[in-house]
Amino acid sequence: MDFDSVADELYRLPPDEFTAARTKHAAAAREAGLRDLARRIDALHRPTLSAWTANQLVRRHPDQVRKLTGLGDDLRRAHREPSSRQTDNITDQQRAVVAELIQHARRIVEETGHPFTGEVEDGLEQTLRAAATDDQAARDWVAGRLAEPLTAPASFPGAQGTPHRSVQPHGRPKPLTTEAGSSRSQRQTQRDRHDQQARARQEAREAQRDARAHEKELGLLRRRAGQAERTLHRTDQRVRELTQQLEQARQHHQAAQEELQQTRDRLNAAERAMERTREQAGDAGHRTEE
Repeated sequence: MDFDSVADELYRLPPDEFTAARTKHAAAAREAGLRDLARRIDALHRPTLSAWTANQLVRRHPDQVRKLTGLGDDLRRAHREPSSRQTDNITDQQRAVVAELIQHARRIVEETGHPFTGEVEDGLEQTLRAAATDDQAARDWVAGRLAEPLTAPASFPGAQGTPHRSVQPHGRPKPLTTEAGSSRSQRQTQRDRHDQQARARQEAREAQRDARAHEKELGLLRRRAGQAERTLHRTDQRVRELTQQLEQARQHHQAAQEELQQTRDRLNAAERAMERTREQAGDAGHRTEE
């Protein structure tokens, strides 16, 4: 068992299965004596649906993922050597790839039985834009272990004056007015606040479940410790009994040896006395004959 394989497995699972699997792997690590690994596994956060979907895009559509991140590299080079035509061309390609990935994501989410809500689409689009703009964000996304959506920087080409969920499979998004952009910003702020609150509630629920799992494991370990103590007590008592029996056996053995030696001594004495008696009887016989 190693951290990378466990993390990859967890972030591949549907979010509804994440917490139970994480608890199982952490318990297995603790059972194997891998305390540090168990703590690292426990620290992994359950992904939001939009973050999980972004992770699945990396696994299911790697070619388009590489294309989007590669266009991000091209765009950064284009900014260093300004060319409006080149920049516009790369931006158009980015929009097209993002639109394709959004459609793939819709199918992935619907396969799980969850609705592809605006909240999910917003988080996913922010993640794709962040990965297309920032090199570190791209690396985080490609790792396939996002727990929450990435945030696209305000400098993302086309982000300003563009509806948040306007990237469609066909056609370009229409620019927003300043008033619409302000309204859009307010809605985004509300969504961000809602997401933060939802994540906080989810983390609180996960913490409670983890605490219950740890309490259950602690209770099991306590019961095992109690059983071990009782077994040790019985074993100690049996050892004392056997020690006493061994001492008694040694005493009996010593007494038997002493009694055997005494019997042998008496037997030897009796044999010598008999021999003397035989000699005396022989002498008396000779004298009678004379």
